[in-house]
Amino acid sequence: MANEEQVNHIKQGVKKWNQWRDQNNDIKSDLSQADLRETQLQNADLSNTNLNKAKLQF
Repeated sequence: MANEEQVNHIKQGVKKWNQWRDQNNDIKSDLSQADLRETQLQNADLSNTNLNKAKLQF
C-alpha cells in the first residue's frame, strides 16, 4: 500500500517530488496502488520506487 506522505509529495509536482527524493535518497519510495491518474510524472525521479498496481493513466 502506498505511503500517503509520498503520494502527497508526487501530487504536489515533479519539482517538489524530486527535491524530496534528493533529500531522502536512502528511503525506498512506495507508490504502490496509488491513484496517480492525472498526475504529471514526466521527469520525476521514480528510480527504486514501488509502483506495483499504481494507476498511471493520464
